[in-house]
Amino acid sequence: MIIFGQAMRWTVPVLLATGLAFEAVAAPAVPVRVGGDVDLPACAELGVIGETQSQEGRVDVRSGPTGTFQVLERLNVGDIVRVCDRNGTFVGVIYGEGDCGVAEPVARRASYRGSCPSGWVHNRSVEPAAPGAVAPGT
Repeated sequence: MIIFGQAMRWTVPVLLATGLAFEAVAAPAVPVRVGGDVDLPACAELGVIGETQSQEGRVDVRSGPTGTFQVLERLNVGDIVRVCDRNGTFVGVIYGEGDCGVAEPVARRASYRGSCPSGWVHNRSVEPAAPGAVAPGT
């Protein structure tokens, strides 16, 4: 026991001095998944960022489906998104300009690897888009 106690007495200060002891490690990103139906677009549902969860008119986009994941960026209230995935209280969205590659069917469910940004927002942040709304990437 004495040897263990002496080892601990030296280990903690050394680790603290080197900055290795309690360094937080970011959780790996959870990709948004698309597709899974040969008759529907890879991401058929459109949404709009609403006021419910916004802070200063913006909503955090995270790298995974909980509030502990890294914030990638923030979307503005009123931004149109494609809702592609669901995990608990979060939805996986694709947004941005250009051809996102999700307007056509994708038979097998797979991680999104297109050119548009993607991430996770709380489901209370996304409201159904109005009829006639134009999806990003179309």
